[in-house]
Amino acid sequence: MIGLWIIPLFSFLSERDSIPIVPVPIKELNIYRTQYFPTYSASRKELFLTVRKALNSDEEIFVSKWNGQKFEAPWPIEELNQENNEGTPTLSKDGKTMIFSGCDYPNSFGGCDLYMCQWVEGSWTRPKNLGYKINSHDWEGQPQLSSDGKMLFFSSDRPGGKGKRDIWLSRIDGDGNWGQPKNLGEEINTTEDEQGPYFIQSKDILVFASNQKGGLGGLDFHQSLLYEGIWSKSVPIYEINSPSNEAGFSEAIIENQYFISKKVGDPNQDLQIHSVIIPDYCWIKKPLTLKPEIFPLKPAQFSELTFEDIQFK
Repeated sequence: MIGLWIIPLFSFLSERDSIPIVPVPIKELNIYRTQYFPTYSASRKELFLTVRKALNSDEEIFVSKWNGQKFEAPWPIEELNQENNEGTPTLSKDGKTMIFSGCDYPNSFGGCDLYMCQWVEGSWTRPKNLGYKINSHDWEGQPQLSSDGKMLFFSSDRPGGKGKRDIWLSRIDGDGNWGQPKNLGEEINTTEDEQGPYFIQSKDILVFASNQKGGLGGLDFHQSLLYEGIWSKSVPIYEINSPSNEAGFSEAIIENQYFISKKVGDPNQDLQIHSVIIPDYCWIKKPLTLKPEIFPLKPAQFSELTFEDIQFK
């Protein structure tokens, strides 16, 4: 098999030049000091986000309903928000399971841990710590559950990483338990921070934010392709990056639409939720596989030779 990683930076230049990619802020959502890490649940028609109302206030989980035309003003999920920080929720495809970051809870293994709750009879159940395999004595946060429910990505600064905060992956076993997380390695993680993972399962592409070298400034979005069990070397998504910070990524309502959070110029606000259309040419393409064509060989035909046929003249 002959494989070729096709990086969008060097392809489709004419198409790139003709289609501007402009993130648009969603004014109905951007009403507080900071709102970020959006995650859209298609089954619930709701957008979940993390909100910090003021500069020094705690983080809380909010939700906004999509009414078919626009988002309603977001409201806090009271049964989940406690005195400490909660945020960065991710939901199962059916919208009935949520995993989120909770900090300094009484049953925490250390700092911020990952917690799970269920949607039962119109409200969220009491959060349950995901346990010692997922959580450690260090920081764990910013989870993302794959759409098939079999993979849990998250960021952590636990021992065994490549630098500061790294992206880790846990897979669910046949009994429904999360396995020991594995560091995604040097193709994705660096000596700097990697965080906010989001796996686009239809493309087998992991999107995450990083302040590693080669970006435009601050936290930038990067992407890596999972192909035959191997992650490609991550590359920046230059089309949506800027000199400011970008962090938090989610598939949205229509094809090629995504929700992101990014820093804006308003001195009274930090990160805001934006909508952006990202065309297919921006994504890493799967390797081009060249299969050799095999032609059947016909049996060789030999004629009877005599000495006269091969003598020199």
